[in-house]
Amino acid sequence: MILTYNLIDGGYEILRNGKVIVRQPLSPNFNKKLTEEEAKNIAIYLIDKLEQGKFPLLSLEEENLCNKR
Repeated sequence: MILTYNLIDGGYEILRNGKVIVRQPLSPNFNKKLTEEEAKNIAIYLIDKLEQGKFPLLSLEEENLCNKR
């Protein structure tokens, strides 16, 4: 399984073997557009969760931690 991400306007997509499995056009918790850096940090964090067999859900606390990187 190959997991990658694409940045989209205001958010990100996570792909598995080239197919979109998560499309998040806004911040999951704040309903606002993300900067490219915020979107990249969150996408990488969620890919790590998926690789550990976890569901790609992002809590408010996790999103805040991603944005402090």
